[in-house]
Amino acid sequence: MARSFSINIHWVQSQMKHGSMSIMGMIIVGIQLCSLMATGCQQSQTTGDLVVTTYSSALTATIFIVGENRFPFTIFALDGLPLNNVEVVVRFSEDGTRTEIERIATSYEISNVNPHYHRDGVVHIHNDAMNLYVVEKVYFPKPGVWSAHLEVSTNDKVKLEVSNLLFRVLEISDFPMVGDMATPSKNPTLNTVEDPSELSTRIPPAAMHAYSIATALEEDRPLVIIFSTPALCVSRQCGPVLETAITLQRTYKNDVIFIHIEPYDLGAAKTEGRLVMSTTALEWALPSEPWTYVIGPNGLITDRYEGMISSVELDTSIKEALSDRQ
Repeated sequence: MARSFSINIHWVQSQMKHGSMSIMGMIIVGIQLCSLMATGCQQSQTTGDLVVTTYSSALTATIFIVGENRFPFTIFALDGLPLNNVEVVVRFSEDGTRTEIERIATSYEISNVNPHYHRDGVVHIHNDAMNLYVVEKVYFPKPGVWSAHLEVSTNDKVKLEVSNLLFRVLEISDFPMVGDMATPSKNPTLNTVEDPSELSTRIPPAAMHAYSIATALEEDRPLVIIFSTPALCVSRQCGPVLETAITLQRTYKNDVIFIHIEPYDLGAAKTEGRLVMSTTALEWALPSEPWTYVIGPNGLITDRYEGMISSVELDTSIKEALSDRQ
């Protein structure tokens, strides 16, 4: 039977980018990648009438805190194709000891075209259509290393072998949480720059650069802030997240202020080829990208999302923020 496990690629990239992964950590990741590739020739087996296939899971978020969390992940076959329309039961345990929490994941369809822009002007289109699986509001009672065991079955009740997920739960975080006041950042806007390309790597920039966060907080309207970079994204989730927000902006343009923030310093990226966090991202203490924040009309954070987000989730959050206005 083929072994299976999962590596949080987003986390690995973040650790390497910030220089916090040890040499031993790199060796361990290398060994796991080699092992994963070795399972390719044994990706299925037959047990009676039941065909069991090996799939790999991947987290689309990196930060989990003691308390209530959103737990998002995707599932892929060994050929890289996403596994869609399956039922997933998730069993969480600390240190792999015993089952602490059992939940059913909700499936959301993510269907976005993600344009990738190169400096020479060439645009490559990436199709990011897939299912995002989310365990909503799962409560982790204590910090430490946790695992998520995935029990996956098709609509025909065929059980599939899918790798487990390992992740760390932190005691506290430095970035703004639900219930906190939004940081009143004075991010650049169309009124403070000469060229809109200084504000966004999207071509053309989204219509989300008229307000600074500080100015928007003075309005009696909810606010959606998207920290996303379509052209420089390490996680390759930024494009779909921003396009989802753009679609919803058309619906709520008169009632909600949308602000797009590039998480990286575009000046350093263009002139030095370095990815360093922008001033606004540093003020919000964000460790990765993309992030989406929903702010109520009173300035309090009502929802936050790391990584991929579905239009259903964001739409629900916006409706709840609007209800607080009434």
